[in-house]
Amino acid sequence: MAKAIVLEGFDGAGKSTLAKSLSDWLDRPVHTIGGPPANNFMAEVNCFQQWMKLNRSIIMDRCTPISRLCYEDHLPNWHVRSLHRWLNSFKSKALVIYCRPREFMHEPSLHDTPEHLERIHRDGRHIIRKYDALMDNVPHIKFDRFEQSEYYLRRGIMACL
Repeated sequence: MAKAIVLEGFDGAGKSTLAKSLSDWLDRPVHTIGGPPANNFMAEVNCFQQWMKLNRSIIMDRCTPISRLCYEDHLPNWHVRSLHRWLNSFKSKALVIYCRPREFMHEPSLHDTPEHLERIHRDGRHIIRKYDALMDNVPHIKFDRFEQSEYYLRRGIMACL
């Protein structure tokens, strides 16, 4: 069975750069959600669309259930439960690579609004701590593009696919 590769982590951790490199190496297309969903309904739509692609040989640049749980602080309880259900279904069908920066840093991207950039600079360390806590419960390969060679990451990927 094909297994999707999901890249997750804080903004600027190198997910998109890694997605391009892995896409070239594995000859797999990259799926990106292109910024945060506008509301809870669109987050559910994104989760469903991503879930439908998990049995394909693709690389996902972000996964809505993970990102939403780390970036959003005031989600309704029903939505948090729904995101955890989606996340649990993703665990068995995807190889998660946690792009974890060694320290707080952010390289702005095209979809960053001024409000988002302000929040990232204000809450970045808090968001990274939320990622760390969530990833403690998600099987993953941890990758820091500044400290690790992609060669070792590729060996880990091959062992899991």
